[in-house]
Amino acid sequence: MASEDLQKQQFKIVMSVQQYRGQGYASPELPDVDLDKVKNMLVSREREATNRQQPPERREAQAEGNGPPEQGMARFEHRAGLVSFSFPDSWQIGQAPQQLGITWRGYDPSTLVGMDVIEVPKATSANAAIRAVAQAFAKAGARIEIEDSRKQGELTVVLGRTRAASGNSEWFGVFHPVRGGVIGVAAGCPSSSFQSNRPMLLQLLDTVRFQ
Repeated sequence: MASEDLQKQQFKIVMSVQQYRGQGYASPELPDVDLDKVKNMLVSREREATNRQQPPERREAQAEGNGPPEQGMARFEHRAGLVSFSFPDSWQIGQAPQQLGITWRGYDPSTLVGMDVIEVPKATSANAAIRAVAQAFAKAGARIEIEDSRKQGELTVVLGRTRAASGNSEWFGVFHPVRGGVIGVAAGCPSSSFQSNRPMLLQLLDTVRFQ
């Protein structure tokens, strides 16, 4: 795949990795991706799923994040009540490219940090939904790469990258099966600012609630 991708590049400089390593150059150490925080998010979702099985009055007493949004935040509510989450009220609501499976898009015009709602009817699992979305992106000339994927119960948390002619982006996504398919929420930004925005992206995803 790498060889095929290299042949498609209009401008390229080929360097011998073995030669540079022989001269003492080493690969850079990449920063961690806070997978522990992702695991904690999965645990909180599992706890929430358990709470939903309790009587209504007990669920109401234990509900987290379902009240009014914090100051400076707006609240997204799915038209069928399948998912909800908070996002900064200063964001713009963009036109969602529904041909890619995205039915809602909000973003900060200055930083390009944003969130997408992804709906894949008839998908039987989160992995099947991601494959379907990846195929749609491929038809549009972009490529989705999955760096890591963790599952806890019915929830799947994904760390991904999208490569496109307009630039690369990195994102976290949470996917959950619903009646008739799979729905997900992705929070991401350009790759160049992903590390600095990572804590904020995880905080935004922590407000996601599936029904």
